[in-house]
Amino acid sequence: MRRTLLVLPAIAFACTTATADVDDAERLEVTPVESQALLSLLNDGATTVEFLDVEVGLSSRAARNIVAARNGADGVYPSADDHRFDTLEEVEAVKYVGAASMQLLHDYVVDHPAPAGTLVEGVEFTAVEVAAVLWGVNSAAVEELDFDVALSSTAARSLVEHAPYADMAALAAAPGVGPSTLLALRGYAANWSDISALAGTFDGVVFDGREAADTLELANHATFEDFTAAGIQSAAGHAIVDHRPYASMDEVASVSGVGPSTMTKLKGM
Repeated sequence: MRRTLLVLPAIAFACTTATADVDDAERLEVTPVESQALLSLLNDGATTVEFLDVEVGLSSRAARNIVAARNGADGVYPSADDHRFDTLEEVEAVKYVGAASMQLLHDYVVDHPAPAGTLVEGVEFTAVEVAAVLWGVNSAAVEELDFDVALSSTAARSLVEHAPYADMAALAAAPGVGPSTLLALRGYAANWSDISALAGTFDGVVFDGREAADTLELANHATFEDFTAAGIQSAAGHAIVDHRPYASMDEVASVSGVGPSTMTKLKGM
């Protein structure tokens, strides 16, 4: 397999350990597959500072700076100001990331290969796309598949009627589903992947990605009257309105006066 020699900038080796994380290696051999795996790891919303620090073994400074560079100024991922890493050179350019860090990242993706993708009816899906499509279709309404994903109404109804699906083979076997449906689902996978990243537990209340996305939309746009009609106390309703806008569910949960009861009612709206 063809390998790429990733040459670290000479300036990195002129820096002291106070400004760069370096060792004596000046180049790292990386295959195209390994390069993509490394970038996918860093662009994955599940890759946190703690993960890079503890699991991968990077210095805390390198880990913090990588995540900060990816998340953008608002510190939220995914969001509008994200900077996903497209090349290994972009990763190397992050402060405190040098040869030692790149070697650790390379070693991690080699030792922990990502799950393989799959080929279904001639349509190839990455592992991330498989997870996103299965999650999205298993929780979608007919209207979303019909209008947002732009499937035929027949395929949309069939997918919802025969859900849930354990794998892509089962999904592809649903009546009315063929290569054109699979291509459309693959094209929409990124939307479901982004939504699923919003999932979490907030004030003790568990939200899946869709519930979190819907609740975040309500927190930003519903009226005070909408909140009180849902049984939310007036003080909490006013507080939610007064502290807009929200970029994440954590921000909603941190509003004074919002607790488990309010989050439960928001989830049920």
